[in-house]
Parts: sequence; C-alpha cells; structure tokens
Amino acid sequence: LVTGTSYVGTLIFGLIKRALIPFGLHHVFYMPFWQTAVGGTMMVDGNLVQGGQNIFFAQLASPDVTHFSADATRYFSGEFIFMIFGLPGAALAMYRCAKPEKKKAAGGLLLSAALACMFTEPLEFSFLFVAPALFAVQVILAGSAYMIAHVLNIAVGLTFSGGILDLFIFGILQGNAKTSWMRIIPVGIIYFLLYYFIFSF
Repeated sequence: LVTGTSYVGTLIFGLIKRALIPFGLHHVFYMPFWQTAVGGTMMVDGNLVQGGQNIFFAQLASPDVTHFSADATRYFSGEFIFMIFGLPGAALAMYRCAKPEKKKAAGGLLLSAALACMFTEPLEFSFLFVAPALFAVQVILAGSAYMIAHVLNIAVGLTFSGGILDLFIFGILQGNAKTSWMRIIPVGIIYFLLYYFIFSF
C-alpha cells in the first residue's frame, strides 16, 4: 500500500511511523523500507540497490547522480520539516502557555527537549501522556510532512534522525541542486507556525 500509492503512500508511511513511536515499534515498521526491496529498488552505477536509505547512500557515492531520488528518500526527508521546525514550535507554545509559576521549570525542560529534537530525538514524550490529543495532532502533521517533502522532490538522506547534523551533512553539503534542501526552510517556517498555533490552542 505504501509503495504502490505514491504521495498518499508516503503520507500513510509517515502516519504509521509516528503513531508507533509510543510502543517502540516504529523501528520494526520503517527498517524494511530503509534497508530492503520493500522500500524500492534502483540501478545505481550498474548495481541493483534495495531500500530507500541504501539507494540514497549508493547515489551519494555515485559521480553521475544529478539529483538524489525523492522516491528513495521519501521515508525520511519529511522528518527535517517537523523535527527542526515543527516540534520546536510546539515547545515554544507549551512554554508560552505554562502557568506563570511553572514557566521557569517548563522553560528549562522544553528548551533542552527542543534542542535535543533538533539534533537527535523528538520531544513527543513530553506531551504524549499528559495530552494525548496533541500526540494525535503530531502524528497527522508529521505524516503530512513526509508527503510534502516527497511532493516537493526534497531528497535529503539521513543516518538516524532528521536533525540539523544530518541536514547539514546530507543536504546542505551535497548542494541544493542534488537535494532541494532549501525547500525545507519555507515549509519548515509554515510548520513552525502551524505547530505553535495548534499547540497553543
């Protein structure tokens, strides 16, 4: 279903991956897309490569690739949008909405969580159990970010998490011509605002 329905499939992938995070089962779900033929196959420099992440790294090593495959990176390019921009917007909203006597404690927690989110892991667990409705919103927004990145032909790879380090190494350093990484910025700003106002509400 995911691989056979183009952009809708990318949306479905993103929704399922984020929804499985509380159970720790997201690794079981996404790894076949990253590492096996489930995530697609492609001939790169005469070699058959299987899996989205493997295809990206094969293309990264190829001197002949003019633009990395957004079909291969559809399983992770969208993460940069909500990890670097969206969730920090949610953190700001939670800080702004904290009770005055709790602002200092909330600020310390949320600032460290937002920074961690931008580099490694997201801060979903800070609101998952106290406000499950916000987690449902996060699943929908994150899932749509995967699809939007696919639609916009954004092809930034990653090793582990869609944070600033991976964006720098596998997006910025590779050049916009190969990755379309600059499209992440305007979409990310929109996502920051979306997260901020939705979480504030």
